[in-house]
Amino acid sequence: MQAKPCNTLVIEDSVSGVTAAKAAGMTAWGFVGGSHYQSRDGKAILLGAGADRVFERMADFLAE
Repeated sequence: MQAKPCNTLVIEDSVSGVTAAKAAGMTAWGFVGGSHYQSRDGKAILLGAGADRVFERMADFLAE
């Protein structure tokens, strides 16, 4: 896609995805609305992986 990493936003729901995005110099937002995060603290997990922001609902995507 030839986008500069510093101009790229990655939306990810996995530690490996967040880690890869950050290693590439991209902004990574974590999404924890999936059922695989119902019994775990997904926010803490993805923030720990380096996510710049974590959100639970797509309606929160634009909310600050």
